[in-house]
Amino acid sequence: MTDHPPDAFLEAFLLGDLPEREARAVLAHLLHGCARCGEVMAPLAAMLLRPAEREPQTNGSEYDLPVARAIESALRQARELATDFGATAEEMPASDPFKASRDWQRCEALLAESLRLRHSDPEGMVLLATAAVEFAEALDGADYLPGAREDLQARAWAELGNAYRVADDLAAAESCFGNAIELFQEGTGERQLLARILDLLASLYSAQRKFAEADQLLDAVYRIHTVRRDFHLAGRALVTKGVAKGYGGASEEAVALLRGGINWLDHHRDPQLLLDAVQSLAWFLVDAGRFAEGRDLIAEHRLEASQGRQSLNALKLRWVEGRIAAGTGHAREAESAFRETRAGFSHRNLPYKAALASLDLAALWLGQGRTAEVGRLVEEMLVTFRSLGIRREAIAAILMLQEALRTERATLLLVQAVAKQLRRLEGEPT
Repeated sequence: MTDHPPDAFLEAFLLGDLPEREARAVLAHLLHGCARCGEVMAPLAAMLLRPAEREPQTNGSEYDLPVARAIESALRQARELATDFGATAEEMPASDPFKASRDWQRCEALLAESLRLRHSDPEGMVLLATAAVEFAEALDGADYLPGAREDLQARAWAELGNAYRVADDLAAAESCFGNAIELFQEGTGERQLLARILDLLASLYSAQRKFAEADQLLDAVYRIHTVRRDFHLAGRALVTKGVAKGYGGASEEAVALLRGGINWLDHHRDPQLLLDAVQSLAWFLVDAGRFAEGRDLIAEHRLEASQGRQSLNALKLRWVEGRIAAGTGHAREAESAFRETRAGFSHRNLPYKAALASLDLAALWLGQGRTAEVGRLVEEMLVTFRSLGIRREAIAAILMLQEALRTERATLLLVQAVAKQLRRLEGEPT
């Protein structure tokens, strides 16, 4: 193999899915020290192969391994695999759920209930997922088929990581995913579980604005599900990828991916996922200035949105409605939506998102000459950020806006710039 192997070969090589002949050729290529292929493999290799502590750390410290160490670990694993390309992970036995212990069943029930709370109660979601981890960690491996306990533990840690992400504690989320990857390596290697972990991890990367890494992980998730012919989950991967693209500033590409993903979703299998996708698609349509399309999309799914009107997702959809109203000159309707959104985020203990909604309200008021009200709003945001220990770059952006208001130099463009800065900082450690 004189040229670089296709990226799909490198990914399959890491996952252990590449046939023996191709795997040996990839290994020979990598042993020559190809920097380009090392960079391609790094994001997935780092997630699959790095070690992690079994307790979530919330101090914001980074523990990503350098590219060289990740590739070195991948090559070491490949040397072991090169002599035995036997049964695939899907052929390995899985545990019998009817023989599972009571603690196993409790763990399963807690994970299901935690996931159900993802749009209504982020703190409750974390609490239940934490309990699920405790039950999973208490299981005796001798009671189950080889790797089954580790699979459940990996799943529980990944769901806890996702819960922390939803609750805006991204440092704790990343630590949990490190545990999940470590345990997955000790389990059966079941590809559907791997796809779930990588899918949730990609959502964390998107929140942390690591868009290139999220994109590569979602490509792996998409391929796993298409090979399994689970087109609903493949569509979900497209939706998640669209969201990551949109957060990265590629609104038009996000719209295309989201539309394609929605077409593949089984609406009866996960109706809430449809609402998630619709909310994200509407948001990025507005980002692209396509207000009429965003309004029509929300109107088309009004019934589903009204059924979940107490959910976090419905609150975000209301936020989009406010942005559409502001963009089309309906100031009174926009103000009502922004006030409702801001109060809803505060009630759910999501102060950062409440601040972002406040900036939309501030931009609206500034355009109406209501600078005194904008000043009070900014002062309130500043007090909240300082009390929560929000990183100083975010506080500096708010202070800049406060000073501009004091000297009567605040403009709509400045408010928008501050909002953009806060959105950029949202996913970074406090």
